Amino acid sequence: TLFGAGATARSVVELATRRGSDDVVLAHAHSPLGTVEIDQSACTGCGTCAAACPTGALSFRQASGEVSLIFDQTLCIACKKCEEVCPEAEAEAIRVDRTTDLVALKGGPRTIFQSSQKACEECGGPVAPSAMLDRIATLLGDEDSALADQLARLCLTCRRGR
Repeated sequence: TLFGAGATARSVVELATRRGSDDVVLAHAHSPLGTVEIDQSACTGCGTCAAACPTGALSFRQASGEVSLIFDQTLCIACKKCEEVCPEAEAEAIRVDRTTDLVALKGGPRTIFQSSQKACEECGGPVAPSAMLDRIATLLGDEDSALADQLARLCLTCRRGR
């Protein structure tokens, strides 16, 4: 269809296919699409970026003791709302480029971040992504390492019950 989610991406892919240009990457300030990249060493896996994404190009998934950020380039309009809300923006955990990448458009959604998720010692529920707990421990430093350890042991519900 000519309208709806992913219509621009489908149109670009169709035009490129008709012209025999299957592997073009166009990085330009006026590209109608964007590419999201995650710095694995800076991202904490909080999912704030996915919650802010107006098109659903970014999605946050929790399953089997892991958290993942999934990116679908066909839906990204390079609005940069994900960058604006990222709590780790100063560390450049997420970057959006105005890029139309035909190979990526054809490849479908891909995982751009993944972290294990710590389970609550009491109920087994999720506490937080390991990347987030590591960041908290770094911010608290050696002086408050006991607090960081305590935060990593119990989920919010079980902490409230104490």
